[in-house]
Amino acid sequence: MNADINFNLLRTFLLIAEKRSFRAASEQVHRSQSAISAQVKLLEAQVGAELFHRTTRSVQLTAAGKQLFEAARRGLREVESGVREVRETQALQAGHVAVAATPIAAAAVLPLALARFESLHPGVRMSVCERQSAEVHAQVLQGEVDFGVVPGPEGAECDFEPLLTEEICALMSTRLCPDAEDRIALKDLARLPLLLLSNATSLRTLLDQAALRGRIPLTPKYECIQAHTLIAMAGAGLGAAILPRLALPARPPRGLRICRISSPLLTRQLGLLTLRGRRLSPTADKLATLVRETAARIGAR
Repeated sequence: MNADINFNLLRTFLLIAEKRSFRAASEQVHRSQSAISAQVKLLEAQVGAELFHRTTRSVQLTAAGKQLFEAARRGLREVESGVREVRETQALQAGHVAVAATPIAAAAVLPLALARFESLHPGVRMSVCERQSAEVHAQVLQGEVDFGVVPGPEGAECDFEPLLTEEICALMSTRLCPDAEDRIALKDLARLPLLLLSNATSLRTLLDQAALRGRIPLTPKYECIQAHTLIAMAGAGLGAAILPRLALPARPPRGLRICRISSPLLTRQLGLLTLRGRRLSPTADKLATLVRETAARIGAR
């Protein structure tokens, strides 16, 4: 008996055993029944036992066939798992990951995750696209990036995995809000000179919807694209900058105060955006895991 079994013969044997039909097996692999039968005879010669009982109506495994079926199925699964692990290891040594994120998400969450990923997998090439939420959504849909980090959810074609919930706050000079309260109602905030992000941002959409529901007029004094511009304007005493907590410094500079917006309490979720039905590559999945861990630490502060 020859112990060097051909894996292709084992795959053919497993397929026939699962289908219980030589014809169905031959159709699936696009080979003739005679070729399939010849493979089985060769395998039977190698193992030294008959593997199938064949009649005009059915194909059944013999006792030896049943024994080989269980062993072969386990063995092939282990081999396939080993091949997959090797491929994943190679990908983690010289792969490529592309991520898109909104500016606030990119600044708050990505740096620590990217630094950790680089230390673990220095051979992987990474690219980061900083875009507004709608543009990130489009890049994920078009397959230009592996995943996005955005406020969400965004669209039916993508899956949104929440990572953390952040409050919307106002940063302003103590001169504009002399009271020691760390909260301010949206209607009271609307009476101050407002520094808002532009209409192209998801935060502005959230604010406008909340103002519409409360019949509160929000008239910006200045509109900007970048959060750090609004922060600088607030520092100059030009007004109250409305921004997510993640965009604001942990401790406000001297003369400034961070107030949580209440009545209504405004929050939004930040999460991973992936194309529905598409599995992340091993490299992208590793980075996504680090993004999750980083967001969890930020959310626990």
